[in-house]
Amino acid sequence: MKCLVFLVVLCSLRLPMVLQRFKQILFIALLSATTAFAQITKQSIDSLNTRAKEVTDFDSSNVLLDKAIAQAKAISYTKGLTAAVLTKGVHLFNRNQFEETLRFLNEWEKVILQSEEVAKMSHMYALRGNCYSRLSFFDKSRECLHLALKYAAQIPDEQLKNNNLARIYSIFGNNITGNTSIPLNIDSLLYYRRKSYNFGKKVKGTGSAKAFVLIQAVGIGRAYLMKKEYDSAKRYFDVSLALEKESKLEKYAVEIYMGYGEINIAEKKLDQAVLNYKKALSVAYRTKNIGNIKACNQKLATLYEEIGNLEKSKDHLKEFGKLTDSLIPVNTKAVKAASDFIVKDKEVVFEEKKTNYTLIIIVAVLVAGGLTYVLLAFRKRHKKVDALHQQKQQFLMERLEFLKSKTLNDKVNDEALKEIINLAMANDPAFLVKFQEFHPVFTQKLMERAPNLVTSDLLICGQLRLGFYTKEIARYTNTSVRAVEGKKYRVRKKLDIPASEDINVWMMQV
Repeated sequence: MKCLVFLVVLCSLRLPMVLQRFKQILFIALLSATTAFAQITKQSIDSLNTRAKEVTDFDSSNVLLDKAIAQAKAISYTKGLTAAVLTKGVHLFNRNQFEETLRFLNEWEKVILQSEEVAKMSHMYALRGNCYSRLSFFDKSRECLHLALKYAAQIPDEQLKNNNLARIYSIFGNNITGNTSIPLNIDSLLYYRRKSYNFGKKVKGTGSAKAFVLIQAVGIGRAYLMKKEYDSAKRYFDVSLALEKESKLEKYAVEIYMGYGEINIAEKKLDQAVLNYKKALSVAYRTKNIGNIKACNQKLATLYEEIGNLEKSKDHLKEFGKLTDSLIPVNTKAVKAASDFIVKDKEVVFEEKKTNYTLIIIVAVLVAGGLTYVLLAFRKRHKKVDALHQQKQQFLMERLEFLKSKTLNDKVNDEALKEIINLAMANDPAFLVKFQEFHPVFTQKLMERAPNLVTSDLLICGQLRLGFYTKEIARYTNTSVRAVEGKKYRVRKKLDIPASEDINVWMMQV
């Protein structure tokens, strides 16, 4: 305490310039000495961990956790160290930093395993399983989850056991919803969600102790949404919201409001859906959950478009696009890192089983097979492109001969006509400009006959003047035959062309 008083006095002194450097050195030395002699206790570290869990903002929480990790290492307090490490891992995961989470857990894995705290060992493997699940490595995720179950079964404390089991079965459910390569089994999903929910309800206490109950209630609600059982879904979202208010778990409110929004959409209450998604987005911004910020912006863009507010739809779509672009390199890097972690784990197994050479041979065969497949596919594609090119050239020559045989009011040379036909076949926006440049009389006569013709009308008139039939126009403009027929009908009505007269022939005679 005396050192601190002296530091304050030292800072207030006004010394000559020649003594200012000495003052700075003395201040740093005294500050270091004061810090070194500051008392670090297990209780103070536990207090830091508790405060870190209560702080909503991830950045502020991580500052406390880093301090707890440093102090726990300084006094070799393993229990406080592993607690801080796992909490920080959860924070990284909640910010969608799956690569960083895996790297961080790998760094501390030995410490956690050597602690022989089975509850934390179970938690660590469950968290790793969750990361692999989010990165779509579902086999690796299940492997981690079975290890987590193994250690959870050994937890003597019923509270901790139930808490870990709730977490593990929750991630099993996430694997079902995340694995889009197989059909979604909603009944299996509900099985895991209810199992997690029931284990979570056995955990006593408030705050984070109820987090899994809240999460699974949301998960069950979403499962009922998939089954279109909206009353059941709303009942579980109501349970979730009550738990969120009671336990002050604001970061989980995003999913609740999004759930209400989905129910509103199903009931055609779009204005109410917008309000709920705006609440969700507000919480997502406060808790800095990038994934939910992205999802809310995307949904709000769609909702505003349906309502008819295109300006707000554009704003949310722009924000969604920015987040998507920023996450592409991050997600690519995360998937690569996850792959690296998996390969590293397998290399250990291969070393133990002495099968490295077999692996190399298999990889070589796969690479050779892959190269062969790529080469064959390239040759096949080349032949297809060549055939299409020849077909296009033949069509072009036939169309030139056809047009030359007709009586056109606007005479053009072969090269100019060829360019216009090519632009039409490519659906190039420059087609209409070029066509009007070489056939000004045709366009002028059409406008005199029907001044209400719009650009899309003139475009199809030009295509018909070149002798294109309905199916050809549909193919080259990537539209349906029915859509082209509709356009032709509108043009026929505006130009008052008799139904008995062929519209292509009429266009040729203008």
